[in-house]
Amino acid sequence: MHSASFLPTRCPSKQSSGSFDHYGYLFEVMESLVRFGEPAIPLLRAQQQAEVELEAKGVWEVIIATISGKEDPSLVKSLFEGKDPHLVLACEVVAAAGSKAWLKELEELQTKSGFDSSLAGNAIAISYGIEGLPSLEKAPSLNNYRIQELQARKDGKLRPGLRRYMLLFWE
Repeated sequence: MHSASFLPTRCPSKQSSGSFDHYGYLFEVMESLVRFGEPAIPLLRAQQQAEVELEAKGVWEVIIATISGKEDPSLVKSLFEGKDPHLVLACEVVAAAGSKAWLKELEELQTKSGFDSSLAGNAIAISYGIEGLPSLEKAPSLNNYRIQELQARKDGKLRPGLRRYMLLFWE
């Protein structure tokens, strides 16, 4: 069992780093933590519980969901009910877990004014794959590349090992 010493001294939270900006930083930290695998989850959950802000809890949930393939439904629900930074994290958690429980929320985010709806489209494509085509087609101008790739996969015109769309490597 790993000790808590594996947690970075400047982890992605206000509590520990003094400034919180998970954009671009989250995945740099996440990769090394994910390598610890399942044994790290209790320690990551303990760190998550120590956080006071929803956004910080969401960052830890992305890491935990990446390792476990499962999301905390109550936390994800809170993220979907939050502000834009929370919505970003909700999409990331859903994609990291490969969850199929949040289609309604992701479909709504595709048309939310002022929100980067491509994040919702990414989460749909990653979590639902070909099954997500009808949802992506509800906002075709936002999901053109995702729709084209998934349709090519459905039609057998894209080799399974080929990953043309940047974020579909999750599947």
